Amino acid sequence: MSAYEAEIKAVKEAARTASYTCLQIRNDMLGTPEAMEKAGKEPVTIADYSSQAIIHRYLAEQFPSDRTISEERADDFRRIASKE
Repeated sequence: MSAYEAEIKAVKEAARTASYTCLQIRNDMLGTPEAMEKAGKEPVTIADYSSQAIIHRYLAEQFPSDRTISEERADDFRRIASKE
């Protein structure tokens, strides 16, 4: 067993779950033209935040003492997701 086998397995599972979520978002939203018109609520934006949240949560559960860093801020997502 390699030194990082558990980490590699966890990252693969997190990425698999996040990619499935992105596909679901694409399938659900691309058929809705108004989804592409609302700034901050485009399928790519929603998928980006969703996949980041899935990966962070999964890694936090598997490796609670490790820290993560990412591009998107959760408060930004809450702000744009709550706009009408």
